[in-house]
Amino acid sequence: MSCELLKTATAVFLAVLTSTSAIASESFGLYVGAGAGAASIINPNQSEKRNLGWTAVAGVRPLPNLGIELQHIDFGHAKFQFDDFGFPSADARAESTALFGMGMLPLPVRSLDLFAKVGVGALQQTSTSHACTLLGCWSTRDSTTSARFGWGLGAQFKWSSLAVRTEFVQFRTGNQDNPELVSLSLLWRF
Repeated sequence: MSCELLKTATAVFLAVLTSTSAIASESFGLYVGAGAGAASIINPNQSEKRNLGWTAVAGVRPLPNLGIELQHIDFGHAKFQFDDFGFPSADARAESTALFGMGMLPLPVRSLDLFAKVGVGALQQTSTSHACTLLGCWSTRDSTTSARFGWGLGAQFKWSSLAVRTEFVQFRTGNQDNPELVSLSLLWRF
């Protein structure tokens, strides 16, 4: 009887040890990365422009299906023209530094992750309008920084200590001017 109990306890111990090391190898640990892609900014007159944006990220993934990221996103610089002569015109910029919680979808392919993330960021939006008349030219500038809800979806393929990620991230402003970025990034795990 005691031999059977010992065999059972050993089998349970080996199963727990194997699953723990599997969990450790599945987690992605500490990582940093950067990428670029297509950003979208909407100006105060509700015109949309796509332009180059970039992102930098630092994160930790302590468990296979959960992670936390600190991400800076620059949605780029867009120029808007409202008539054929270039006046009036506007420049718009948006950027955010945000903290996201991430959830990974468990997949049978260990090297592929699908993820969703939600968080809060300090979104800074700046717009400058330019106009000219017979009396002269002038510019007005409006800049706001506010805490905003952000969310994202993506996929990443990882091998060894590297990963390639594609993702969509958007911040909700309460208006129609929700800046967004679709990017391709390279991540490196420590």
